[in-house]
Amino acid sequence: KSLDLSSNDSITSAGWSSFFSSLQTRETQLVKLVLTRNNIDNEGVAALGRLLSNMNTLETLDMISMDGITSQGWLSFFNTLHDSNNLSMVKLDLGSSGNNIDDVVMPSLTRAVSKMNLLKCEAC
Repeated sequence: KSLDLSSNDSITSAGWSSFFSSLQTRETQLVKLVLTRNNIDNEGVAALGRLLSNMNTLETLDMISMDGITSQGWLSFFNTLHDSNNLSMVKLDLGSSGNNIDDVVMPSLTRAVSKMNLLKCEAC
């Protein structure tokens, strides 16, 4: 139910895309996924977005220090999450630095988070 794949620098974009596609095909029941400090790029995060849009079990997603994802990649990822009706996330950790989330991405992130009715604020 929980998978921690943090700090796997040797996994390429093709490997991440294949992994996320495989999870989608297998209809995995993950509750927690930790992807912190990986070389996931725009292609990989697009595959992750497709996986998450079809997964209604994931409650926690950690994506700290994902500097391989550009602003455009984040924009596409958050738009995919926004368009999903299956999200049951309680925690989304994007960290405070190390991501290329900028002013262009923020409206898309805000729209995606607004659909995550179960999301909790840890600092509140």
